Amino acid sequence: MNNDLFTRELLELIGGSVSDKLAAQNVVTKDQALAALSSLSPVLLGGLKRKQAEVGESGLEALMVDAGASDDDFDVDGALQNDLSGSRGDLGKILDSNSQDQTVMALSQKLGVGKSVAKQLLPILAPIILSMLMKKGQQDTGTSTRSGGISSILDRDGDGSIIDDIAGMVLGGGQQRGGGGFFQMILSFFMRK
Repeated sequence: MNNDLFTRELLELIGGSVSDKLAAQNVVTKDQALAALSSLSPVLLGGLKRKQAEVGESGLEALMVDAGASDDDFDVDGALQNDLSGSRGDLGKILDSNSQDQTVMALSQKLGVGKSVAKQLLPILAPIILSMLMKKGQQDTGTSTRSGGISSILDRDGDGSIIDDIAGMVLGGGQQRGGGGFFQMILSFFMRK
């Protein structure tokens, strides 16, 4: 899995708040929440990178907003509360249903939780990760537009290979790309169907 700068910044900036909140809600433990954030971030970056070829730089923001992202006074507690109460966006425009199913399966295995818990985490955490990406895209990429900033982050950190990133959830962050072995072959088979 890509050990990218954005994911490290994500964990540093909001990892503690997200993990505390999810643990307080008895969704997962703090360690599981941090592992979920770390695992989902590259998958979402890869999904956006692939979609960028279809929608262009300017279309990325719309996809992220449709998936529940917002940078208006971004607040982790508020974002989590909305997501826990069922106010979730449409992640399907970034990850198709097959990719989401494989992500849930890998996340379940990575965290040691049931698939129902992993399935609950995906729409809770995805808008938070995407919101932070929007915020970072606006803040510190040195481009003239937020869309350009988001694209810069994707170019730096996401190669668009969702299969590698999903396989990396189970295989661990130290694995090289393309080294998914048997598990990656299984994912490749199902994602081509």
